[in-house]
Amino acid sequence: MNPFRRTTFRALAWAALPILVTWGGGAVRAADDGQNRVLSYKAVHAKYGDIGTYINTIAVKDGVTTVTTQVRLQVRILGITAHREAGDRTEQWKDGRIVAFQSITTANGDRTEVRGEAKGDVFAVTTSSGTVDAPANIRLSNPWSDNFIGATTMLSVDSGKIQPVNVSTGEKATVKIGGATVETLRYDITCKPPYKVWLDGNRVPVMFNVDDESGIVTFTVVK
Repeated sequence: MNPFRRTTFRALAWAALPILVTWGGGAVRAADDGQNRVLSYKAVHAKYGDIGTYINTIAVKDGVTTVTTQVRLQVRILGITAHREAGDRTEQWKDGRIVAFQSITTANGDRTEVRGEAKGDVFAVTTSSGTVDAPANIRLSNPWSDNFIGATTMLSVDSGKIQPVNVSTGEKATVKIGGATVETLRYDITCKPPYKVWLDGNRVPVMFNVDDESGIVTFTVVK
């Protein structure tokens, strides 16, 4: 069995609050109205090392927050590419609710498209299997703020799978970010596969990881 199937590098997602990132003496603010801000992460596999990047670009305009995500992952073993994955996604949030979503993921040549749209009191998710109505307060598996806390339902941004989740209370944890020591709260998200996310003192996801059959992949903010 190929351990680098598409589910191996599933992303996380949590929605739309103004944020401020600080570490190593630098700072990155969330987007003010009409401006863009970027959170860039380095992806490291527990067994295979550095495998790529994960970038969220956040823009706020006229009360709508748009998050554009670019994922580029590649695993090489003895110089041979064992897994290659590219993801391009767009989320739109208004008044704390996801109102539109589009995702295209290509893993080892296989393309998966997911679309979502708010309709009344549901969020309609469309994949190649059809359309399913999810709760209006669903969260997405892409960490760029803290409102995953309290989530009960989550949409996998690469597959379109909808599943119940349980989020733990925050536990104090010290992590290294860019050579600096950062005090955080760590949250465990119970689902398949399980996730962890670390929020700094400004409630910003400075690190997150996913644990599945290939091993743990950790995403650490670099700017």
